[in-house]
Amino acid sequence: MPTPVRLLVFGGLRLWRSGVEIDVGPLRRQIVFAVLLAARGAVVSVADLVDVLWGDDPSASATNQVHRLIGEIRRMFEPSLGKREVGAWVHPHGNGYRLVADARTCDLTAFFDLETAARAAVRRDDSQEATHKFEQALRTARDQPFAGLPPHVLQSPSFVAIDATRNDVAVAAADLALGHPRARQLLPLINRYAAASVLHEPLQARRIRLLNVTGHRAEALMHYDQVRQRLADELGADPSVELQAAHLTALAQPDEPREVRPAQLPLGLAALAPHDDVQAALRAERGSLVVLTGMGGIGKTALAVDWAHRIAADYPDGQMFLNLRGFDAEGSHLRPFEALGILLTTARGLRGQGAGYGRGGIG
Repeated sequence: MPTPVRLLVFGGLRLWRSGVEIDVGPLRRQIVFAVLLAARGAVVSVADLVDVLWGDDPSASATNQVHRLIGEIRRMFEPSLGKREVGAWVHPHGNGYRLVADARTCDLTAFFDLETAARAAVRRDDSQEATHKFEQALRTARDQPFAGLPPHVLQSPSFVAIDATRNDVAVAAADLALGHPRARQLLPLINRYAAASVLHEPLQARRIRLLNVTGHRAEALMHYDQVRQRLADELGADPSVELQAAHLTALAQPDEPREVRPAQLPLGLAALAPHDDVQAALRAERGSLVVLTGMGGIGKTALAVDWAHRIAADYPDGQMFLNLRGFDAEGSHLRPFEALGILLTTARGLRGQGAGYGRGGIG
C-alpha cells in the first residue's frame, strides 16, 4: 500500500509523509520540486530546469545536478528507493520529468479541480453549486502559492498562471455573490485576495461592489481612493473603466439607514515573508488580546494586518483599525485618551447609521 503523502503549496512548499513533515531541503531542490508541481502533471524538460536554476550561466555539470536533485526528490516520497529507481511519484518522459499528484494529495490539484467543477456548474446554470465550489477553491488557495521562493522563479509562466487563476476565481465568485445572501460571507475572502493583488483592477472593482452591497458604502469609497492612489503612484495610470463604474455605483447608492459594519483593515502586503512560528503562536491565542512588540521597522504592522485579514471571517460584525503613529516621523504619537476617543466616536457614528455590534474585531 502506498505511503500516505500530503503536499501543500499555498503558504509555502511543504511535504508530509505518513503524517510527519519532511524537510524539502536546500533551495535548488525546492525550486525543482516547485517547478514540477506548478506544471501540474505536464512534462518539464531538463533544459527548462537548468534554465530556472542557473539562467544564462549554467555550470558544466548542470544537467547531472538536475538528475541528482530529481533523485533526492523521489527519495523524499520514498526513502527506500535505490539510486536509479524511478518510484511512483516523479516519472521520466523523454528529456524531462513529470510529477504525479491528485486532489487528495496536493492542495494545488484540489484547487484546480474545484475551479473546473465551479465553471461546469456555471455552464449548467447551477449558481448555488458554482458559488459553493468557487468558495471552496478560494479557501483552499487563500495563501500565496509557493511563498518564500525567489522572485525570479515565481515570475516563470507556470507560476504566474496559478496566481492569475486564483484572481480569476475570486472575480467569478464575487460576480456570483453580488446580490446573493452569500455576499457577506464571501467578503472577507475577497478582501484577502484583493489585498494580495492590489493592482488587479477587476478584483478591486469586485471588492468595492461587495463592500457596497453589504452595507459598507463608506469603506467602498475609501477603498477606491486607496486603489486610485496606488495606481497613480506605482503605474502612473488612472483607474480602469470597470473600476470607475464600481466607484460610481457606490457614489449613487442612497444614504439610507442600514446596518453598517466597519471593515477598516488597510491593504495588506502582497509578498509578506512567512512567520510560521509567530502565526502558530497567534493561532494559539485566537480570541485573546495579542500585543506585538519590537523595534521599529521589523514588520509588526505588516504581520498584524496580514493576520487580521486571515481571521476577518471570524469577526462578522466588523473590524476596526487604529494607527497609533508610534513611529510617525511627521506627526505626534496618539495618546491613549485620543485613541479611545476615536474608537468611541467611530462606534457612535456607526450606531447612528443603524449598526449593531456582536462579534467585532479591533486591530
